[in-house]
Amino acid sequence: MVSNVHLFLAGNFNNWNPADTAWELHPGGSGSYTIAKDLPKGIYQYKVTKGSWQKVECKPMGRYR
Repeated sequence: MVSNVHLFLAGNFNNWNPADTAWELHPGGSGSYTIAKDLPKGIYQYKVTKGSWQKVECKPMGRYR
């Protein structure tokens, strides 16, 4: 497990900020990451980033769509 990886949630709940430290995921065991937040009921859209839009979640071949 790489311990220096920082993962963040960016979504319609934080103005799509890819490096919002209030939404940084915390390392768990076995390579997992967690975050716990209280949000009002609603529909939320989000992406997982490594702190920028150049390092955002993608499909296995490197494409994000």
